[in-house]
Amino acid sequence: MDDFILIQLALGPLMLVLSILFKLFSPNSINRFYGYRTSRSMKSSESWNFANKLSSSLFLYASITTILVQIIFYLPLSKDNLRCIVPLH
Repeated sequence: MDDFILIQLALGPLMLVLSILFKLFSPNSINRFYGYRTSRSMKSSESWNFANKLSSSLFLYASITTILVQIIFYLPLSKDNLRCIVPLH
């Protein structure tokens, strides 16, 4: 399999792992190193918590969508992988 294709297929699962980590270990206090950092989200603790909770959920949905798009568009184009999943005689 081509290295470029492997890198492309690794993007969705990598995004999924990062989004789960971000959801599990979301930043509790405003900081300049970790979290959804914008001038608006850093104005108060309430906006910081809301922005980080929302962004982690959206990142999770985006990663799942990326994986689904990869599956939908990659499998029909790759006959070798299709033969591994569904034996063709």
